[in-house]
Amino acid sequence: MNKGLSASIHSRLFGKIFLSFLLVLFVWTMIFLAVNAVILNRSFAYHYNRLAQDPPQALREELQGMMGGEGNMMAPGGGQRLFGVRLLEEVQTLFRRSVNTAVRYASLAAFVVAILSSLVIARQLVQPMQHMSLAAQRIAEGHYAERVSLPEDLPRQNYDEWQDFAYQFNLMAQSLEDTESMRRQLIGDVAHEMRTPLTTIRGYMEALADGVMPAEADTYARIAREADRLQHLVADLQELSRVEAGAVPIEISALVPADLVENTMARLRLQFEEKGVALNARLAPGLPPVLADEERVHQVLLNLAQNALNYTPAGGSVTLSVARDKDQVHFCVQDSGIGIGAEHLQHIFTRFYRVDRSRSRESGGSGIGLTISKHLVEAMKGTIWAESEGEGRGAAFHFTLPAARESDR
Repeated sequence: MNKGLSASIHSRLFGKIFLSFLLVLFVWTMIFLAVNAVILNRSFAYHYNRLAQDPPQALREELQGMMGGEGNMMAPGGGQRLFGVRLLEEVQTLFRRSVNTAVRYASLAAFVVAILSSLVIARQLVQPMQHMSLAAQRIAEGHYAERVSLPEDLPRQNYDEWQDFAYQFNLMAQSLEDTESMRRQLIGDVAHEMRTPLTTIRGYMEALADGVMPAEADTYARIAREADRLQHLVADLQELSRVEAGAVPIEISALVPADLVENTMARLRLQFEEKGVALNARLAPGLPPVLADEERVHQVLLNLAQNALNYTPAGGSVTLSVARDKDQVHFCVQDSGIGIGAEHLQHIFTRFYRVDRSRSRESGGSGIGLTISKHLVEAMKGTIWAESEGEGRGAAFHFTLPAARESDR
């Protein structure tokens, strides 16, 4: 809808610019004709009166030569015709002078009016652009909160061309501000995630150096576990950067949904049994194959199921279900865990975001898996979202992928 609205507004902008040039041309023409009509008559009358009062010497001599004497009429025949020709030439000369004079004044008046009207139109076009240029300069200097002012009581559909341009500019500025905020948050989150294992490793090393802890295999195993945590975090960050940059290869093929669910359950069954959480599957009959990358779908299912396990206490359950949804296949990972508050749902796929902030990386994951899953699903032309009835009432993570047609199998 926004694209269609913008296209309509841009069409109006083209029409206004075109009409503005036509307006300047029309004004120039009208002023020219009006001034020319006034000046031409007056200029011709002025030159004609001068001719009548003080004719040129040559015309006066010819006129006297054609007169038979004092008070006589003009000589008949050739003399009369010659006089008419000479008079016509003089009148034509007067007319050209009158026209030239009228054109000069009319052109000058039309030029002045056209310049003034062009200045008004140009100012209307340039002034909003100057505001956006200054705002862009401020943003380039790092002031991402800079915005172009817009009328608050005017609905979007009534914006003119420059107001719509300013609206789109503000959207871009908001996106840049959000990106900068996420960058700062990412740096802080990475530093926080790395601080804990590094502090632990340093504590162990200082204790070993001071002889507080014995140099035993168990001590070195603890240090190795913290190093593994750092290694997993770095691997997750590398995977996230590749996914967000679109550098992960996606090989689409027709896959059987039941096989995807069974393979995921087989890989996680031992972890669920150790924690005492039931892992179930619910598959609708007659499911069509799904168009996706097998490795990436497994990665998404593993991330969602592992996340459900982390936030489901012992005695709970996690259910993997698949159903047909028109021309898509709908996957769902439903748990009976701690649930998600309404204020957290919109942030659940944000990197490093955890519903339960008290959980460490070891018990609650890095907070990157859901972000990676979102990008992978969207790369396979699907959608992903989360639902929850509230804290303590479990959560459900849904994603859809295109169903394969007969020609795709």
